Amino acid sequence: MAFVEDFTVFFADFSVPATPEGGAAVTVIFDRAHIEAMGGDISGTRPVALAVSADVSSWLPRTTLVAIQGSTYLLSDVQPDGTGLSLLIFEVAT
Repeated sequence: MAFVEDFTVFFADFSVPATPEGGAAVTVIFDRAHIEAMGGDISGTRPVALAVSADVSSWLPRTTLVAIQGSTYLLSDVQPDGTGLSLLIFEVAT
């Protein structure tokens, strides 16, 4: 029997809903961190979210649009961490 982790406690305090276009909302921990390069000459944000891998297994990079906190993002990458969670990398949808 495979070990199954209950991630509910990790998402209880800091999570927000993320809704893929045409799909049901899932719970994610969202961050839109500020990043800089070249000594601050280039700056911007890099929206990312942590999600339960099983909840986002049907989300496809470069095709899935996701609404989070009033903005729409294009999923650019899914990075499973091997524990049942995945880091979702987004870019602002144009």
